[in-house]
Amino acid sequence: MSTLATNKLGTLSGSADMSLPSSRPDSTKQGFLDSSGNLTFGQSTVNNIQVMVTDDDGKVGKVLVDQVCSTGSSDATAYNGVKNSSSNGFFGYAVGIHNAPDDIKTNYLFEGNLRSMEIEFQYYVNGNSNIPEYNMYYTPLDLAGNRLWSVNQRSVSQGGAQGYTYENEDSSGSRYNGGNTSYAATGGDNNGLGGDRTYTGNYSGTGKHGKIFWHCGVNTTYFLASHSTSWKFNSSSTSNMFPISESQYTAPTPSGGYTNTERTQGSGGNSSPYGYGLPWTQQGGCFFSAGGYSAAPQMNYFTATCYAYIKPTDLVST
Repeated sequence: MSTLATNKLGTLSGSADMSLPSSRPDSTKQGFLDSSGNLTFGQSTVNNIQVMVTDDDGKVGKVLVDQVCSTGSSDATAYNGVKNSSSNGFFGYAVGIHNAPDDIKTNYLFEGNLRSMEIEFQYYVNGNSNIPEYNMYYTPLDLAGNRLWSVNQRSVSQGGAQGYTYENEDSSGSRYNGGNTSYAATGGDNNGLGGDRTYTGNYSGTGKHGKIFWHCGVNTTYFLASHSTSWKFNSSSTSNMFPISESQYTAPTPSGGYTNTERTQGSGGNSSPYGYGLPWTQQGGCFFSAGGYSAAPQMNYFTATCYAYIKPTDLVST
């Protein structure tokens, strides 16, 4: 079947051929756009394009990096990219560039092409055993999926700044805040996960939703911000459920802060093996955990979607 295609007002030229199946297929095949932008139907093994292309110049500006989705059970596993002093991996979910397909990393997510990244996440505490009662951490990861900050860090005067706010765990909604200009174990001590975390409890029945955003810079251009809302369920009173708002940031100091002299965190000549408080490696993801390394926490129905905003890059169709 052929039809005429219009390429100019009042002018008809060319043809568009479309083949229709002569019989009903055994099963529905996956629809996707091929390299020319045409709708094609193929096998279920065909991978969809993970990039968002702009209309004006056809360049890629946003890339779907990673997606994680768990069930109502405790699906978190021990992750070797973030360990304690006994080399035990903390239980949790690692989300980021390290999980992206190799061709996506090669064509779009290479170092120097990243501008900023974000992760939207949510989970529900679906049990009374091994619950993340006090905190839930999102420890920054590097491009390879390992802990971004050095495990052992000393306090560094004016190495960076942190700030956070959270509401009181009662119906009065009192607000708390805190901050400092010292990176004392920001990356976590031998048995910890660091300073980037939520500050409210997670009793059974609690739900949480939030977003983490960071600038893909190093040294004094690094910045991370987060915001989350918890629907807190107090197990002692079925009527005491209310939303709690939390926020946090990690950033360099405006002036006078120390800087790294090497390309890897923790290799500064004056304080080796301790870092200066600012990373010299780009952040590429986050590790979500309740801080345990013996069993999976009750972070159930956990979902997270990670996007990267990159410099305008030509679409790679192969």
